Amino acid sequence: IHWKAGVVDIICFLCSSEGAKATMTAGADAGEEEDASKEAKMRLDKVLQPISQQLRVNHYETTRPFFRVLNGLLSLEDKLQDYRVDKILSCILRALGDAFMDGNPRHKYYRKTEFLMEHLLRMCENHQVVDKVLKSNKPELLNTLVEFFNKYPSTKLAMEAGLQLDYSRKDRPYHISVIVQTKLRSQYKPATMGMVYTMTSKYATYGRPISEKIKNIETILEGKGIYGSGTVPDEKKESSGYDSDEDRQNRSTTDLKCGQHVDVQDTIRKWLLAEIVGIRGHLVEIHYVNHADQWDEVLEVSSPRLCLKPNTFSRLEKK
Repeated sequence: IHWKAGVVDIICFLCSSEGAKATMTAGADAGEEEDASKEAKMRLDKVLQPISQQLRVNHYETTRPFFRVLNGLLSLEDKLQDYRVDKILSCILRALGDAFMDGNPRHKYYRKTEFLMEHLLRMCENHQVVDKVLKSNKPELLNTLVEFFNKYPSTKLAMEAGLQLDYSRKDRPYHISVIVQTKLRSQYKPATMGMVYTMTSKYATYGRPISEKIKNIETILEGKGIYGSGTVPDEKKESSGYDSDEDRQNRSTTDLKCGQHVDVQDTIRKWLLAEIVGIRGHLVEIHYVNHADQWDEVLEVSSPRLCLKPNTFSRLEKK
């Protein structure tokens, strides 16, 4: 699921006081501000309930798009703003607590903690009200996070200490995808559905370095806050999906050429070396090296199955 800007705008409007008042059923007294507020709160709770649950139990890769919705809700400015901020922060902090505060190392999830903390810091940078609430109301949790990251300053050290990356048993990010296999030079093939693993490196730092995360948390604890300190330009956030980390959406075929080698994950989740044999618009046709032409596929350039650096993952499959 990709939460496009228009969908987020609709969700945010329906959860605002103005939107609730404008869309209340004819049987309700649309002139009553109190009724509109209750309706908006009820809608917000319905939106946040599944998001909260999935943040707590699902792998972080599958929850990225939700942060576009959360950031949109945080941008609303009306009399329910404090209520929304409190609900959204409770949602994220509850998931954070589940991820790293268990006494058993095998029940601590390092990448999940790193992921949630990164997005929480981004919210502080972009929304002054979040920065203000967090530094005044959650010092105990933030202090515990500082201790956690000081104890485990890297993913590798955390895993050596017995921590897991996330809830997935294989410690590999995943999402469900419908893969439509086509041929640019012939007829369409049937669509297939399967589990697709994305390309996040096992040991790579998520977002800013751990040392910077610690520094940002300490700045919040000191009461200074980090609002407005983000380094990503607003226009890039708007166009790149920065708030939900959909970096793949920025890919373009303009830098690709026929004959170029890439890594591609096939439909049985195995990474293979492939060659680009066709480019049209945002579509890339690939041919698996040392395989018959019948296995050629056409992928979106933004597909998580496509790695533009050859031998990144296919090399590991050979070991």
